[in-house]
Amino acid sequence: MPTEPKATKTTSEAAPALAKRSAFAGLRERLRTSGALRLGAIVFVYLMIASAAFSGFYDKWGLRDGDERYSLVQMLDGDAHRPFVYRQFLPTLANGFDTLLSASLEERVVQKLRTPVWWEANGLEQRMRVDFDAERDYVVRYYFVYYACIGFLFLALLVMREIGLELGLSELASTLAPALFGLTTVYYFSMGGFFYDFPELFFMASAFLLVLRNRLFWLVPLTVLATWNKEAFLFFALTLFPLFLRRHTLMRAAAITQGLAFIAGVTYLIARAPFLDNPGNTSESWLIPSLRFYIDPRNLFAFETNYGMVTPRGYSLFTIAVVALLFAGAWRAFDKHLRRHALLAAGVTVPLVLLFAGPGEVRNYSFCFIALMLAMAFNLEQWAANAKPATVRSGA
Repeated sequence: MPTEPKATKTTSEAAPALAKRSAFAGLRERLRTSGALRLGAIVFVYLMIASAAFSGFYDKWGLRDGDERYSLVQMLDGDAHRPFVYRQFLPTLANGFDTLLSASLEERVVQKLRTPVWWEANGLEQRMRVDFDAERDYVVRYYFVYYACIGFLFLALLVMREIGLELGLSELASTLAPALFGLTTVYYFSMGGFFYDFPELFFMASAFLLVLRNRLFWLVPLTVLATWNKEAFLFFALTLFPLFLRRHTLMRAAAITQGLAFIAGVTYLIARAPFLDNPGNTSESWLIPSLRFYIDPRNLFAFETNYGMVTPRGYSLFTIAVVALLFAGAWRAFDKHLRRHALLAAGVTVPLVLLFAGPGEVRNYSFCFIALMLAMAFNLEQWAANAKPATVRSGA
């Protein structure tokens, strides 16, 4: 019995299929080269880095839970000791968020937060360093501050990337440097750390970027919020003076810097006014303990646990050597304004650390952190420029 020949697709019939394949190929190419896709990948990686870094911080210090002077619960209630109680930016936001919830809604939120989700054997509460049975009224506010710290570190990394791009660095260096900085933040919380250190980093990076872009108006509300978070921003504002000289005359740059310092000073006086009767002092003097710590050579060879492994402590000979090498490699690439900012930041930081900071607390060198991130970025830029192109060997 004769068989019928197989039907073949005519050109008109094959055209839609070909067009469909071409459309998908074009879509894949657009996604591959899309700035939105690239930015989405960066956001995801930065968020993972911020989460990991904060997890390392929390494993060390929690939110100072149970401390008799400055636990988060005391900060939320306004009962903490001075000067810590002055730093009310995040506690006020947490309390404000809590007041927006009705009693029934808050109870449902608390139950949701305390119930493990289906893919977890234990919920997040199991690794929290606070007893939520005893502190049930603080569950929502505690989680608010917990996630806000991650959020501010994440935003700080994004702003740092913009700083690199604004200074003309490549996208590679501008993207990788904040990532490296974020992963190393856990080392900066050696010997101490607080929840308000994360908004501080964001505010300092944002102020740096606003100065580079000459957005003077936005520096005013940022200065208020940053000082409300931590009064040390008053001194960081002074380190921005060399950056103002990029676009302004000496007299105008000095006037702008003084204006920011004045705004910060007024904000500090207002912020501390409700807590003048709290225990403690306006500031704590650490000069003698600090001198004893820094002249003891044994502290240069101390270790601690970071990310679950034993590493050199934040203040150690290893850290000093790495930071020195980074700045040595980047110093020539820094323009005069960046150099002066870095030197001024170090000059302002050292006496403040000796006078008012706990011994060995690297986080208190935070005025230098933007310069350190840029040192990483400029080194990455140079390494990438000098790297030999990779050669792919074909199989035998």
